[in-house]
Amino acid sequence: MRIIWSQIAQATFVRVMADQAGMMAVNRAVAALADDPAPPGAFVCGAYRRLRVGPYRVLYEVEGDLITIVRIEPAISRRPPIRATDRREADQGRAFDFGGERHLIEDADPCRVP
Repeated sequence: MRIIWSQIAQATFVRVMADQAGMMAVNRAVAALADDPAPPGAFVCGAYRRLRVGPYRVLYEVEGDLITIVRIEPAISRRPPIRATDRREADQGRAFDFGGERHLIEDADPCRVP
């Protein structure tokens, strides 16, 4: 199989270049697509496929023997960030804010997922 990079993919890949480990991981994952264009973990998204590589997503398209890398983008977590509400309690590890709700460690049930 042949792999080509679109101009947008080349431009977005430049942003990864500051992260040398990420750049090498993306290069290895793209090279591995030649052997297996549908690796485990690849997600079909319309006409495209999306592969998560560390903190990045590789969006690509497979047409016969041609794989086109469409773009490289940072993977965005859908989970809300955990923020400390009270600096003193957070420093002592007793309170945290998750999804807009304040939780005290003493009150937290370790088996319940918020």
